[in-house]
Amino acid sequence: MTKKQRKSSTLTKLNIDTICQMVKNGVPKSQACAAIGVHRITLFKWIKEAEALVGTRPRDLRGRLLLYMLDEFNKAQAEFCKRCTLMVQSTGKDDWRSWAFLLERRFPNEFGQHQTQTIDIKSSPAREALDKIADALKGITDEDDE
Repeated sequence: MTKKQRKSSTLTKLNIDTICQMVKNGVPKSQACAAIGVHRITLFKWIKEAEALVGTRPRDLRGRLLLYMLDEFNKAQAEFCKRCTLMVQSTGKDDWRSWAFLLERRFPNEFGQHQTQTIDIKSSPAREALDKIADALKGITDEDDE
């Protein structure tokens, strides 16, 4: 490809609308991108590029498309989240577990399961292995001194 030839852009309104509609329906971002022939990393680059443009008024088409994409993408994710939350609320009226699941995922610091493990290194097999390695190394350095 010469400098004058350019690959046609996949950042089009149609592609943005397609990805956003799929995300709105719960399709993972990587699968939505694959459906239109765009690698997921490309989508993340577009998002990062668009976030850098927030608060500006780009004059070029690409900049306007990026801001449009970011806005529509955020709306699509919010809509899917809203639908899922309403579904949990409607189906979980008689069962507390769906509410607990939602709280754990939405507020993991407050409602998530926290596990703490204490390891006694003085009597662990790992400590014995470390002692053997230290002894072996000590033997090697003693030989070097002689």
